[in-house]
Amino acid sequence: MIGGALIAIFVSGYGIGFLFGERRTTDRLTPLIDPSGQQANASWEQRTLDRLTDQLDLDPAQSGKIAAEIRATSGDIGKIRPNAIRESQQVLLDLHERIEAHLDQRQREVLESDKNALERVLQ
Repeated sequence: MIGGALIAIFVSGYGIGFLFGERRTTDRLTPLIDPSGQQANASWEQRTLDRLTDQLDLDPAQSGKIAAEIRATSGDIGKIRPNAIRESQQVLLDLHERIEAHLDQRQREVLESDKNALERVLQ
């Protein structure tokens, strides 16, 4: 009984934490722009290119080609990210529905509160 409540709390916290964590991650990955229009910090694309260049010992020609591939991938990720987040949140809501049958009334009320909070975030 207590184990089920702990699982429900963990799952609910994970869902909400995932959503808010994603927003902070998105903010952190969004490049800052200084007044001159130049990036004030390295973007995800640049950090990825730098890491691959170091790990793979890329020459300048390879770096240029790989940079183009990284830019394309970044665009693809940007396109699918909103749907992927929404789908994962729906999976968490589905989990709430499935575990409800295994809980007593008090646990269902706690779970319902968490589920409602997750649904509000989805709207």
